[in-house]
Amino acid sequence: MLEHLRRATARKKLTLAGILLLIAALITFRYWAGFAALVQGPQDLYTLDVDSLEGRYVAARVDIIYDWYAESVRRGDETETPVRREYIIPVGSFSFMGMDVPSDRFDEADAVLDSTLADYQGYGGDGSELTVRGTIRQMDARTLDYYYQVVGYDDLSEADRQRFLPLVLVADEVAGYPVSSLTTGALALAAFALPSLLLVLSALFGKGPRQPAAYLETLAARAQAPSMEELDAFYDQTIPADSLRLDRRWLLYENAAASWLLSTREVAWVYAQPVRRTIPNGACHVVVCSKSEPGRMARHLIPLPSQRAAQNVLGRLSAMLPDAVFGYDPRWEPLYRADPERFCRDIRGEQRAASAAPRAPLYDAVRDAPDIFPPRPGAEPQPLEDTNTPAASAPTVEPDAPDSPSAPDAVPDAPDVVLTEPDTDNAAPEEPEQPLF
Repeated sequence: MLEHLRRATARKKLTLAGILLLIAALITFRYWAGFAALVQGPQDLYTLDVDSLEGRYVAARVDIIYDWYAESVRRGDETETPVRREYIIPVGSFSFMGMDVPSDRFDEADAVLDSTLADYQGYGGDGSELTVRGTIRQMDARTLDYYYQVVGYDDLSEADRQRFLPLVLVADEVAGYPVSSLTTGALALAAFALPSLLLVLSALFGKGPRQPAAYLETLAARAQAPSMEELDAFYDQTIPADSLRLDRRWLLYENAAASWLLSTREVAWVYAQPVRRTIPNGACHVVVCSKSEPGRMARHLIPLPSQRAAQNVLGRLSAMLPDAVFGYDPRWEPLYRADPERFCRDIRGEQRAASAAPRAPLYDAVRDAPDIFPPRPGAEPQPLEDTNTPAASAPTVEPDAPDSPSAPDAVPDAPDVVLTEPDTDNAAPEEPEQPLF
């Protein structure tokens, strides 16, 4: 049986590892160019041929900036916030290109620009420089127009025009991917690849679910351990339903590494626990509590998709566990934690005594539970009438006299009716008394 559980656990782990590896492969395919560029590292911008710059991931220590030609802004409520700015930098021996930097590096770029202008005016620069890593790509049409306007492209000769390359070095970009996007992709790749590797190793070298082996060791310490042949016979002769195998001696829940095994003699308490009480017939757990396992290990869960399925499982368990306590009462919790054996014995004894008590007659049940048939205010339940009572002792109905001073104004079609005891002294002999019933 333990070998069956180990193989089932290994299959489930390998299946999950395959799914995680597939997701990791998709992430790698999505960011392959960026990951490859990061692995290779940036190339020095000033050692490359200007004819092969496009698409390269480069690093440059910029100490000359001539001007800036475009700025990207974020518009808000009557506000504009600059987010990126493009500057003109030299490249190669006699060529120029753009450099796009984010707003957090504006101060560094402006310092290099001021240093360059001061040097050209003969005041001498302060040696400011800016280190940039990024990818070189083509300018879009709009920024290219701004670029040509700033350099006076239309007034240049054809030879000078060739020196102004329509390329821009985008800082903090790798092979077309922002560095933040590549960082997120790398973290996602690690989050899926590393667990899949651990699952594969666990499937190949693991020993299967822990609880069954530990539980059998506990039974062996008490000289109650079953033979492997007995457990194998139990496993082969039972048919799982809701991942549960059950007979008169053993209870096994199969769920890969979450599998657990109990002897039916060790089960103390069984109850259903909804996952969310606000969802009718929602997912539910059947909780099986043992007598001998310590602490949190004593409670074992059977996850089920609905409360109806939980009731079916409880029915199967109650047929095989006559000595276990079924149902839940929060007052039982401290009793179970204090002494599971005594809890099971006392609560189960009370349940059996309650089920063996004779049922009260219907009238007594109604009397003892007046909320089922509530009486009128001020009235109490009375015994049923004895039909053997003589007619002479029965009360008679006498209407109030219309001229009686004590009688209220009577309504002709609904006279007041009162019950009185028969007056045998004044009754007319020729008119016998009429019983009410």
